[in-house]
Amino acid sequence: MSDLKRLYESITSVLSEIINIDENLLCVLIATRSGQLIDYVASKDFYEKVEGSVSFDELAATIAAMYGASLATGTEFSLGDTDAVLTEFTNGRIVIISCGNDALLAITSERNIPLGNIRLLAKKFAKRLSDLVEKLFVAIDKEIKMTKPENIGLFTDLS
Repeated sequence: MSDLKRLYESITSVLSEIINIDENLLCVLIATRSGQLIDYVASKDFYEKVEGSVSFDELAATIAAMYGASLATGTEFSLGDTDAVLTEFTNGRIVIISCGNDALLAITSERNIPLGNIRLLAKKFAKRLSDLVEKLFVAIDKEIKMTKPENIGLFTDLS
């Protein structure tokens, strides 16, 4: 099994561990700070509650934008770095926290879980995920450097 596959499986395993802690947790997502989806796990209830299809790539971009807006606000008002973004909606909550220097962890839940509990849960798992994401990025970089240009497709003769 490749390092990349093993790391992705480890990340999925941690996200699954989080979502299985409470039946009211709906979705756990990890994305880069620029909004690229790394991985996610969603409960069956999440799919039942969301009308229409769900684009987790778009959700990852939105999560990053929410975090970025909070970060900019903190800078503008000299409040410091963003520790967490806590958002309450009519039918649920989202907690977004930094997961190392390169990633964000977002946990979506029903409204009946105390916001503080979700925040503590996110903080508890952020370090573990941060270490895995850091290793993942190193493995991806290594894989890119080992790939021959002719195997990428950009240098394929189209004539």
